[in-house]
Amino acid sequence: MSESKYAEDLALAHLLADIADSISLDRYQSLDLVITTKPDNTPVTDADRAVETAIREALQRIALMMDYWVKSLAVTSQVLSVTGS
Repeated sequence: MSESKYAEDLALAHLLADIADSISLDRYQSLDLVITTKPDNTPVTDADRAVETAIREALQRIALMMDYWVKSLAVTSQVLSVTGS
C-alpha cells in the first residue's frame, strides 16, 4: 500500500482520536464520573461509553456520505455514457 493510501486512513484515525480526546478530556478527573462494570468484570466509565457512541455516530455519517458519493458517481457515469461524453 502506498503512503497516499495510508494518508486517508491516518486522517480518519486523527478525526476519531480528536472526537475521543474532546470527550475524554472534558470528563477527566470529574467528580461525577459514573463507573460501571462490564460483563467481563472490567470497569467502564460514562466517558468511555460516550466516546464509543460518538465514534460510532461519526463512522455512520462517514459511511452515509461515502454511499452518497458512490451513488452520485454511478449516476454521473451513466449520464456520461448515454451522452457519449
